[in-house]
Amino acid sequence: MQHQRGPKKTALEEKQSPLRLSTTYANRQNNKEIFAAWGSYVGRWISRNERGEEIISVVLTPRLPRPGKDKSHGTLAGFIPRGEYEGVLFFGSLPNKAARSHIQGDLYKADRNVTRLEARVVLVPPGKKTGKKRLILQIRKKRKKKEYLLEWRRHVADTALSSVCIIGHRGLGFSGLDNRSRAFRHAWYFGASGIEFDITVPYKYSHTRDGKQFRTPLHSRLVVYHPPVFNQTSDIDSIPKVFSPAKHIFEEIKKYQIPFVYVDPKLKWLSTDNVWQTLDNISRLASTALDSNSSLHVTIAAPIDRAARFFSRRKAFQSSPYLETAQLSWTLEWTEVDKAKDILARAKKPPSTLSFNLTQIDGSLKWALVEWLFKDVSKKDEKDIGRKSQTLIFWTANDANHFRGSLCAATDPKRMGRSGEPGEIGIMTDYPHRLAYWLATSSSRGFRLPRQARRVRS
Repeated sequence: MQHQRGPKKTALEEKQSPLRLSTTYANRQNNKEIFAAWGSYVGRWISRNERGEEIISVVLTPRLPRPGKDKSHGTLAGFIPRGEYEGVLFFGSLPNKAARSHIQGDLYKADRNVTRLEARVVLVPPGKKTGKKRLILQIRKKRKKKEYLLEWRRHVADTALSSVCIIGHRGLGFSGLDNRSRAFRHAWYFGASGIEFDITVPYKYSHTRDGKQFRTPLHSRLVVYHPPVFNQTSDIDSIPKVFSPAKHIFEEIKKYQIPFVYVDPKLKWLSTDNVWQTLDNISRLASTALDSNSSLHVTIAAPIDRAARFFSRRKAFQSSPYLETAQLSWTLEWTEVDKAKDILARAKKPPSTLSFNLTQIDGSLKWALVEWLFKDVSKKDEKDIGRKSQTLIFWTANDANHFRGSLCAATDPKRMGRSGEPGEIGIMTDYPHRLAYWLATSSSRGFRLPRQARRVRS
């Protein structure tokens, strides 16, 4: 699929090289050595019971080396999207040199504790009847061991997997892990190439002389936390202690081995002055994190018009040296702000990324029963977005309909018409391992999804 030709770019747009998000998956074309190292294990594997029912399904695929780790062979990741052992397999070492028949690693379960179990994969001869490649997956918990005989089913669709940036929504959103340090620490293992987290401006109550209460925003005590529904803030004393100050999370980011961070500030309750003060503080925290992490990119979202004006006009932000290196940028949340097209046209410093709430993306089936309540991005706007250079991010996608809807919107020639080049599209999800599995088992033709999978607009 080729890029559509659009109108001639402005001088400002010519200076801006499009940001492309990091993806941490290998593809066969450019990473032949990694695929050769793990070749015996790569593919989709299935175990069935005596009645022919599927017990467990897993995708095994190589991941690129992390900075300073994994050497040239990268790692082998396994994604189990459902069942008793839903979660991820992680193998950092090549097959045992003596036996050449097994690899030792870990299974991280998709539960609140991210339970870690020992895992081992053993190569076995092909089946006599089917001739298909086979593996034995062993999972050990203390002294108990379970074994599954897996048969190879199909190749991994590495084009799709290595092109889409998988972004962990609030790190990991399942089992109530969201916005907690454990979620960020394990997001990479669960398949994410980036993480998103929320920043709340808490408040404290102050009193006037006549005894009336008012809320005072605490700019210096920003917390990585998502307030209750329909509320953009919380009393500082009511925020559970498991949620960390934003300063601590930015300091820890370099430990998470995640190359991309999407910061979602909660700003709607603040006055314009307080919005700008908050974004100044977040920008400083991000810049400090970038000082010691040259492989990191941070984008800060503009979920309201006043935030977009800050990024376009604030000299302190515009003069950051990290904007020139594309390590720091801002994202226009297209479906959240009013008159997004006008904001984009007037911006002195354009956003690097446009993001979209799937409730307003046609065909995503985000809230299928009540989607008539939400106004979709128009056909004309989708065409215009297709002509832009910004990266596209869709949120929040948690099942196959959402995943398919995101890619259809982004790549269908009749819609946004993007080519799907590496890092041009990001999908935010609570379940990175499920998205990784879906991408790895999608059509090997890449992003050109079957016509019947597209929903015709009314």
